[in-house]
Amino acid sequence: MQKKESKVKSFNTDKEIQNLKAKASQYYASDRLVKNLYLIVREAKKSKDKVSKTFLFRYMFQGKIWQISLGKYPSFSLTDARSKANEFNDSSRYRE
Repeated sequence: MQKKESKVKSFNTDKEIQNLKAKASQYYASDRLVKNLYLIVREAKKSKDKVSKTFLFRYMFQGKIWQISLGKYPSFSLTDARSKANEFNDSSRYRE
């Protein structure tokens, strides 16, 4: 019996983000350049678009995963998200 390989989604460019599609359940995609920066990808509920993509800063604190919503793509750009995530990464508050 073979195990199913779970393929972790990641992104590096706007084009790769645009190509991320919604699935039956939400999933996270990670940035290959900036630590702790993720996109949560899910079906859109009230939007004309079929997919909702929101940037998150995810970090571990006291053994728990915490996340901060940064903004919805594409109105909040990849450049903006990386800049904000780098600020959080540089802050000692978000390090364990």
